[in-house]
Amino acid sequence: MYKLHHQAAEKFQWYKSWHERRHTELIHWVLLLLVIILFTFGLLSLGKFQVFEDVRSQELDTISPSAPSNLVATVTSPYIVDLSWTGSTDNVALKGYDVMRTNTYCASWRYYTRIAVTSETTYHDYVDQNSCYEYYIRAVDTSGNVSANSNTVSVYTPKAPRKSTPPPTPTPTPITNPDITAPTVPTALSASALDYNSVLVSWRGSTDDYGIMRYKIYIGDNTLSSYAINANYLLDETSYTYSYLVDQIPLATRDYRITALDEAGNESEKSNSVSATTPGREGYGSMTGTVYSNLGGVIAGSGLTGGATVTVSKGSFKKTGGTGPDGSYYIDSVPVDTYTVVVSSSGYASERSEVTIQNKTVITADFTLTKR
Repeated sequence: MYKLHHQAAEKFQWYKSWHERRHTELIHWVLLLLVIILFTFGLLSLGKFQVFEDVRSQELDTISPSAPSNLVATVTSPYIVDLSWTGSTDNVALKGYDVMRTNTYCASWRYYTRIAVTSETTYHDYVDQNSCYEYYIRAVDTSGNVSANSNTVSVYTPKAPRKSTPPPTPTPTPITNPDITAPTVPTALSASALDYNSVLVSWRGSTDDYGIMRYKIYIGDNTLSSYAINANYLLDETSYTYSYLVDQIPLATRDYRITALDEAGNESEKSNSVSATTPGREGYGSMTGTVYSNLGGVIAGSGLTGGATVTVSKGSFKKTGGTGPDGSYYIDSVPVDTYTVVVSSSGYASERSEVTIQNKTVITADFTLTKR
């Protein structure tokens, strides 16, 4: 009996010990699971907080990059200008640089256009020979903040030397598959006056089987007084639209047409014609008219030489215009006032009169000179 009781007591003690161990292990597993849950929740919370901080920092980035500096422009050939500058810094991240250029600084006005976007601190620009250009650089960060402009530099490209003509060969090598196909006609031509002395001409580009080399802008009706410009154009690659800023005079209406030329020199037909009128300049007027001979007809010239000259003057102000092939003259940008006008031509007696220039108005005054 005692033996049975002793065995029962040992079994009970073993069961109690096993139960306590299982209870302790369960508590350990529960605690471990709790630690894992808390750790995972903490990581997620930290990640969410970090994402929130990143988004908030992007939303609140209104600080512009530092301005590029030490811009240098070097003319390496009549057709190439190399630019280099010291880079910018930004509080978040720098996206790149806008390369800004005028079409010319030889005129009294400035018209800057972004010609390129680059992540480098150098740029290789292709330009026209015998031309003037002005540049500056600005930095842009990933939030779109734009820096102040860098220093401005100006360059003049020299005129390219003429190539010597090689001596003719007695048996020229025949050209296989010569390019005789002209480009397509430029389309969507438009012209709008931006100021009293500039007109922006834009058009859709042409296509060609070998490639477009350049465009010509025809101003006028292609008579003796019209002329063409071979230009360095600005291209919007998104819409494939070219543009060029044409120097003009105030209060003038001009017609514009475009042609395209390929590498072989084939020229397309002229585009449709559009016109634009430049506004008057505040405080200034213009003067135009025709100079006739008392013997009949007009006194024609080239506008610079020959023909007749018309000079308006008062005090230290003096401005002269010459007659063109049709005997007409045009004097622009004359300050509003009353002036003495002297008309002269070789072999004719001069004529003197007075004229009052009105604000933003073209005064018409014809003259007839008497042959000596």
